[in-house]
Amino acid sequence: EMEVVGNEKCLEELQHVPFITTVSGKMLPPISILDPRKDELQRLYALDNDGPFPAPEVFAVLQPLAQRGLLRFRQELSLEELTERISFLHRCSKAPAQPKEDGQPSSVTSERTSWEKIRACAESLLNYTAVSVTAKCQEAYEHAAAMARGESDAIAPPPPPP
Repeated sequence: EMEVVGNEKCLEELQHVPFITTVSGKMLPPISILDPRKDELQRLYALDNDGPFPAPEVFAVLQPLAQRGLLRFRQELSLEELTERISFLHRCSKAPAQPKEDGQPSSVTSERTSWEKIRACAESLLNYTAVSVTAKCQEAYEHAAAMARGESDAIAPPPPPP
């Protein structure tokens, strides 16, 4: 770790090396993984317990490195992930109630629980969109307006995550 700390080029390269196992079993680089410390991101995947998050046992080992800034997990969804979450919720809302293992229809309680989970995830997605996506749109609008006024020194919004 000592050789890596303070060596920005090395740290930047480390972010692109796929060595972190995700909850779905994929091996991804830190730059492709969502920060599991951000509850608002976790809630977006609460229904399927999936997503580009490190496996809990892996994150337990890597957490000190993330806290020191040596691993830089993404802090927001990509446009593709946002679209996928919307599609996922749509599919969940349209899916018929799953029968129990004995072939009988599922109980009203389990259907209600399922709908409550879908609703909670949908509310989390709406909140995320209202807060995070709206702010990014505002930044892009302000940058475009500054450029249109000829302010070539306007600071461009950061590029979207890969």
